[in-house]
Amino acid sequence: MIEYFGKHGCKQEQSESRLSKTCPLRSVKDMKNTSKGTCDYILTEDKNVVVTRWMDNSVVTVAFTVYTDLPVSNASHYSASEKKKIGIPRPNCIGNYNEFMGGTDQMDANINVYKIGIRGKKWWWSIFT
Repeated sequence: MIEYFGKHGCKQEQSESRLSKTCPLRSVKDMKNTSKGTCDYILTEDKNVVVTRWMDNSVVTVAFTVYTDLPVSNASHYSASEKKKIGIPRPNCIGNYNEFMGGTDQMDANINVYKIGIRGKKWWWSIFT
């Protein structure tokens, strides 16, 4: 599905649960034993999809049609051992995803808070009042 949308110019993100089990990335178990900021990525044969696995507080796996891993920027994380914020490497696709995710999170929160019950004949009143 992600390749189909990518061919039509749509931005698409895909989570780990929808990836094939034969995807040749490091396993989640192996990534958990690495340090924060460790990244592994692959390109599909037609180079339309980038699949990235990154170690943050937990393992993050995403697939994108528009972003790549390069350039690598720094994400600030608080280090309990050093008692200060430190920078860890973060792929470009993860940074862009985090930057533009705010609107979607806000929409999901509003849908949960302001539910409209379509049980009666006048359900549409709550939209206009």
